Amino acid sequence: MCKSLKRVKKTAKELRSRQFFVVSSIVGTFLAIALPVFLWWQLFPSAFREFALPLHYNVHFGVDRFGAPWQLFTVPIIGGVVWVVSGIGSVVFWTRDKVLSYFFMSGGVLSLSILFFAMIFIVLLNLSHGI
Repeated sequence: MCKSLKRVKKTAKELRSRQFFVVSSIVGTFLAIALPVFLWWQLFPSAFREFALPLHYNVHFGVDRFGAPWQLFTVPIIGGVVWVVSGIGSVVFWTRDKVLSYFFMSGGVLSLSILFFAMIFIVLLNLSHGI
């Protein structure tokens, strides 16, 4: 166990010396923190007094999914899980295949970016419905 922990620390130190991983970590961490903060900042006190909030909008039918206010936080939770898994995958696969490590980190940042835009649209949907 101790050898593997030392190897992980060594790998993490090596990744911190690469500019791509430093920038990706900063951007990904910012997005992972910005997801719940943006939601809380835009919808906090008014949305949490409602019984059901719109969670999904369909072009053909309009709002087609309603839910409890706590369900708004599923997108930030998914973003946090994706970010942690991509970071762990990036460290684990660095010793085996460096390209795969780059893909993990890039995929994590890209997923968080997509989830951030999804959160913006969910907030706009709720604000347009008078929440």
